[in-house]
Amino acid sequence: MLLQNRTKQKEITKAINVSASTVSREKRHNSGVRRHYNWETAQANAVQIRRRKPRNRSVDKNGMEEAKRLLITEQWSPEQISGVLVKDGKYISHELIYRMIRKDNLYSYHKNPILRNQD
Repeated sequence: MLLQNRTKQKEITKAINVSASTVSREKRHNSGVRRHYNWETAQANAVQIRRRKPRNRSVDKNGMEEAKRLLITEQWSPEQISGVLVKDGKYISHELIYRMIRKDNLYSYHKNPILRNQD
């Protein structure tokens, strides 16, 4: 609304209490071919992006147990484990498997050394 009323960016940043770069980025991302900002288009784009974003899925306990078993017995990498489990219909990301390794101190079962926090 402020942009369509030809309010200066500096005044907009003060009014909504954000940095100038945020307003500039918003204007750049949501301006059309003619470089005119339209808030309705910006809102529609934001809603569309939010719909496409994957939701937090609950992880199947059996899938995590299977991942732990494959890590310990087969000594597969988290990427390999994730790929095999996807074929079985169990969706567990390799990042989640790395978190499990760190949480349960399963470093010794991983082929390559995983850096631990030095805190």
